[in-house]
Amino acid sequence: MLNRIIYFFLTVVSLTSCENKREGKKESIVDSTGWKPISPPKGVISKLDSSTSQLINTDSLEYLIKFIGKKPASVNLWETQPLKSKLEKILRSEFAVFKDFMKDAKEIKQDKVLYTYSTIPDGVVRGLAYLIIDIKQNKISVAIILGRVRSDFESKGTPIYVPGELQKELKKIGF
Repeated sequence: MLNRIIYFFLTVVSLTSCENKREGKKESIVDSTGWKPISPPKGVISKLDSSTSQLINTDSLEYLIKFIGKKPASVNLWETQPLKSKLEKILRSEFAVFKDFMKDAKEIKQDKVLYTYSTIPDGVVRGLAYLIIDIKQNKISVAIILGRVRSDFESKGTPIYVPGELQKELKKIGF
């Protein structure tokens, strides 16, 4: 519906502009409100279609790109939406455990996916927790490992790529 309204408006502006040129009138491109109508470049309707769908998708994790290089605690990452909702959905009662485990998580990095992790280098029990975010699939994966017990949580769909750095950390603790 919005696209039809925009298309109608652009058509009226274009036709008015053509009519004024044909009649040799000089037109003011600024009205009394200061608004300047402009003719859109070719293909603008399809661009509006794609941008409209992005604006409507409030479930997207693309906003997390701006946090690359920052520690989750410094940006209160676990409280940002829609990440928090996605974490709560897959972790359920383990969300508080995950947040506690990740309080000193490393900065967010990118290797095909976004990721962060935290380790517990304890002499008695070793542990690791991580979060992987696949923006293209709009999907997350979490693992919480304590000693020899591993719990995996992942959004539905195709398995997410595990970055090389995380694979090395998993090997260090025997996974």
